[in-house]
Amino acid sequence: MKVAAVATLLALVLTGCSSSGDPTEDPPRSDAPSQDATGSSPEDPAESPTESPTATPTVEPASGPVLDVDGVSVRLPRGWRVRYDTAVSGTGLGKQGLIFVSVFAGPERPLRALIREDLRLTGPVTQLRRADDTTLGGNPAYHYTARATATNLRDSFGTWDDGDEVIVQFDLHDDRSAAERRELVESVLATYTS
Repeated sequence: MKVAAVATLLALVLTGCSSSGDPTEDPPRSDAPSQDATGSSPEDPAESPTESPTATPTVEPASGPVLDVDGVSVRLPRGWRVRYDTAVSGTGLGKQGLIFVSVFAGPERPLRALIREDLRLTGPVTQLRRADDTTLGGNPAYHYTARATATNLRDSFGTWDDGDEVIVQFDLHDDRSAAERRELVESVLATYTS
């Protein structure tokens, strides 16, 4: 039931996305060459990136309102607002874009399977790249980047946290520099608690 609610919510929010292919395939790594028109890549996209050591945040943690979903919370940047909040998903809205937090129960699976589920739930994207794995709340987490819409770029992070799958997703306007988007993402992730 929770999964259906998350899928419905995210489908409504993300309408207008363009399709990129089969969400059951692993996204290519961020350092992998782009896929050709047939969708094939010279490297094995199932290959997991190496886990990067967790760095101490170099940005000031976000200090705006708290977005809490089923005990998992992040602070939004100052000036943002909580637009939608239920037991399974929440959305933060700001001038720079949207931040989604989704939490739902399910059997524990490898990070590769979590990415596939994330893509299945959140809709089609283009320019999909898997970034280095990281951590959320001390738990191993995946990270991928993609173009979510004609004007939004996505950074999505997911993990298993206390028996739940957690997705923290940023769909930010592409008129912001990569450094601005990265700082916003890092400032919010620095406030992750469960």
